[in-house]
Order: sequence, then C-alpha cells, then structure tokens
Amino acid sequence: MLWCRVRETFTVIAVSLVVITVADSPLLAEGKASLTLTLKDKVCIYRPTIMLSDLVKERIDKDQDRLIVSSPTWGSKKVITRNFILTRIPRGKFLINGPEKIVVERPLIDRTDEVLNKLGRIIREEVANLFADIAYDSITVEFERAPEEVQLPPGSFDLSYRLPGKLLGYTVVNFEVSTSAGFRRHLAAGCRFHIPVVCAVSKRKIVKGERISESDIVWKKIDLANCTEHPIINDKDVIDMRARRFIPEGVVIPRSAVERYPIVLKGSEVSIDISKGTLRVSARGRSLEDGNLGDRVLVKNLVNNKIEKYQVVGPGRVSPYRGGNRK
Repeated sequence: MLWCRVRETFTVIAVSLVVITVADSPLLAEGKASLTLTLKDKVCIYRPTIMLSDLVKERIDKDQDRLIVSSPTWGSKKVITRNFILTRIPRGKFLINGPEKIVVERPLIDRTDEVLNKLGRIIREEVANLFADIAYDSITVEFERAPEEVQLPPGSFDLSYRLPGKLLGYTVVNFEVSTSAGFRRHLAAGCRFHIPVVCAVSKRKIVKGERISESDIVWKKIDLANCTEHPIINDKDVIDMRARRFIPEGVVIPRSAVERYPIVLKGSEVSIDISKGTLRVSARGRSLEDGNLGDRVLVKNLVNNKIEKYQVVGPGRVSPYRGGNRK
C-alpha cells in the first residue's frame, strides 16, 4: 500500500517536469510553430524599410509579416544575421532555416541617357512656348558638362528643373530627379539651345548716334546658341532707330545696341508750351538732353535763361513737368 502511494507521487513529479520543459521550449512557449521559413542569401530592396517577407523565400500573409529593420542608404549594403531576425519576430511563431547572414543591398543603376533625354524633351517644350512668336525651324538642346553618370533606382522617375533667365549661348540648367521610393538628387547641366532664327546683321559700320535705315542691315539666319545678347528679329525694332554704341560691320545687332530715335535732340530748339485753363502760351527753349515722348529733359528757357526739367509732349515740344517717372 505504501509502495503504491510512493510510486504515484514520483509519477506526478515526472509529469510536472515534462510539462515545465515543454512550456520552456522556444518553439512552443507561445504555441506550436505554424510556419517554416527559409532565408535568402542576398536581397535587393527599394523601400525605406525591410520586412520579413523580403528576406524569406516563402510567401507570407500580410497579417503575419513583420518589420525587421530600416533599409541601407541608396547604393550601399547591410548584413542582417539570422539571430537578429529571430529577435524581431514573435517567439515560436516561425521556424527559421537558411544561412546565418543575409546581404541586403539598395542598388542604383546608371540611367544617365534616360535622364538627359527626358530633360531635353521637356525643356524643348517649354522653350518652344517661350519663342512661340518667333519663326524658327527647330529647337535642339545640346548638353555640355552634363553629369557623367546619373545613378537612380529602377522604375519611373520625375524631373523638375529651373530655366535660367538667359537662354542664349552657354547656360546652366539646375534640375532634380526623384522617385516614388523616396530617392531625390539635385544636379546641374551646362547646355546650349540651338534655335536658328532670322536676325538683323549690319551691312556696314554704324557709329554711335547714327540713325539706322533699311539699307544698313541684312537679314540672316543665326543660331541663338552663338549669341551672347538678344538679337533683333523684327524690322520695327531696328529701322529708324539710333545706335547707342558703335556697331561693327557684319555682326548680329543686339537689342541693347539701339534705341528709339529721340523726338527732341540735345542742342535743338524746342517750343515750351504752357497752359492754364483756356490760356495757352509758348516760349522758345533749347534742349540740353535727348528725349522721347514722356521723357523728362533739361531745357534752357531762352526768354529768362532758366534751366528746368520739362516733359517731352511731341516732336520739338515740351511742357512743365507735372509728375510721373522719368525714362
């Protein structure tokens, strides 16, 4: 009888030890492992974070997936150990097999040609709108000193850019490349805009202050990429204008080299028109400056010899200035 009770006591103790051992098992502490996973040897990632589903060969349901760690920086690698992965998943939920370490890479590929071709295409479209009022044959964007290598993630990318204020000669375009994966890079490229347009070219030497006539110019097709200043492309902008500086023979005449021929010339006699109500009088004066309609010029009154500012109101006519801005 005593022996039976002793045997029952030892049996209970043995069963209790087995239960404690099983409870401490890493696979069954929170229930039996429901899924066996095999790690990959190498992984390429394009997201900012690395999930468990990225590292294993098997497919995992979305509700079972787990965040492991942040991704490496673009163009670099990161080594993740199997032990580290086990610390990031629920204990006993998965059985992990495979290599002890995984190399995770966030790669970039050379996409220079794609970027420059797309940049050239969208710039051509905008430049065409800017020159919509000018007759030209074509617009070609030639890149100089462009980035030798533009590395981007695979997939689509967006381009934003800023055109410089001057589109003549050599210029620099700043642009940014970005992707939906969070990649962003600022770049710059030197370029020339080849736009053949018909421009005014001098047929002879034109001295400063000389009036330009139709016989003084010839119209030639010039590439704007070879110009350093905005050329004259309309006859109304050059014929009967006055040269502001010396213009050599056979050069493209820029807009800055001409100005409207003044209707009041320096040293010429002018009529000073004064009106008050219905009373109107005039006096003789001499202009000390050139001026066009609306300009303020110094005029010497030949009656009282006073020098004052007057406003040009017509050819050879000025009146007392009554406010406004000078040219």
